[in-house]
Amino acid sequence: MKKVNCVHRILTPEQLERIDRISKQMLEKIGIDVFSEKAKSIFKRNGCNVTGDRVRIPIKLLDEITKYKQKDLTLSSRTGESISLKRGWTHYHNSGTVSKIFDSSAGRMRDADKKDVEQLTVLLDAMNNVDAVTPIVYPQDMDQNVSLLFSVKETFKNTSKPIDCPGVNTLDEAIYMAEMASVLKQEKNNHYLVLKISPISPMKISDGGADALIYLVEKGFPVGVLPCPIVGMTAPMSLLGAVTQTNAEVLSVLTLIRLIDNEAIITYGGRLVVPNLIEMNTLGGSPESALVDVCAVQLAHHYNIISDIYALGTSAVAPYIQVGYEKGITVTLANLSGSMFQSGVGSVNDAIAVSYEQIVIDNEIIENNGHALIGLSEDEKSLGFDAVLDIMENGSGDFLSHPS
Repeated sequence: MKKVNCVHRILTPEQLERIDRISKQMLEKIGIDVFSEKAKSIFKRNGCNVTGDRVRIPIKLLDEITKYKQKDLTLSSRTGESISLKRGWTHYHNSGTVSKIFDSSAGRMRDADKKDVEQLTVLLDAMNNVDAVTPIVYPQDMDQNVSLLFSVKETFKNTSKPIDCPGVNTLDEAIYMAEMASVLKQEKNNHYLVLKISPISPMKISDGGADALIYLVEKGFPVGVLPCPIVGMTAPMSLLGAVTQTNAEVLSVLTLIRLIDNEAIITYGGRLVVPNLIEMNTLGGSPESALVDVCAVQLAHHYNIISDIYALGTSAVAPYIQVGYEKGITVTLANLSGSMFQSGVGSVNDAIAVSYEQIVIDNEIIENNGHALIGLSEDEKSLGFDAVLDIMENGSGDFLSHPS
């Protein structure tokens, strides 16, 4: 946990208002495709226009939904550790659910296996600047239909920290993860994990994702909204256009959540990515990626929602100098924007892989970056005047031996 000050802004107040307005116009006039009958019935009962799979949400309803100021979120662990996600502080968790490990001893990528799940989780648990743990890899040496659930189970077993879960794609996954958490849940208002739902860009909510979302909200779980559009591919080429579409996707899921329970706690997961159109991959360490992360923080705070961005992104494949400066830049901008939750610890190669060494390096990057951003407290009321007076006028020796 680090103290942060909201001093860095990308969007002007006028741009924030315009993105809000255009996002809502997208949802009213264009709409979003929803493939769950249960979700469509919830939208329809609340005055939305449903034609086939297309749901159009009235701006009046969106305005009501976005006025609500939700409570702060406290996440607890099985051992009683907790973190409080609120303005003025930021917390960090690792990159999650990838299939590859960068093996520095061999100098190559390899498949993650079941042993990696345990070892990486134990390593993350030992890092003093990792505040919550996300199930980090899909082990490839087992049935992939249950690989994610295995990773979640092993994460519960091997960390004493709160858990930030990955995206849930099906109702079955949601049920199993909720049952794991229910073993720990003793009090109604205790939250042991956040579960994520990803809309499909552009402007779609899958049947499995929607049904899982409805189940989790009804069970009282905090839910993260995690759209992952790609600029120029699954979102407009202009950065502000892509940010606006991403915001519309977040608002569509936010609306569904609050139509089920307006007391539900939501995190705004900004995962808009910028592509390298020559090599057809993404650029997680680019300046543009850092810029859209800051936009996501501003929009989250505009709606009084917890901001959860990637932040520690890098396009580098191995933990060398490129990783250091890319992650240093992105985490600095994230901290200066007032981000409340940041992901990416351990990630390399645009979050395609993770590295044991990078987890340790990122822990140190977070430590040094946070220290550099702290304010200076006034240790002496005289701001050194008395010490200088004693040395210069009274012959009191030197500063090292002075009582100050």
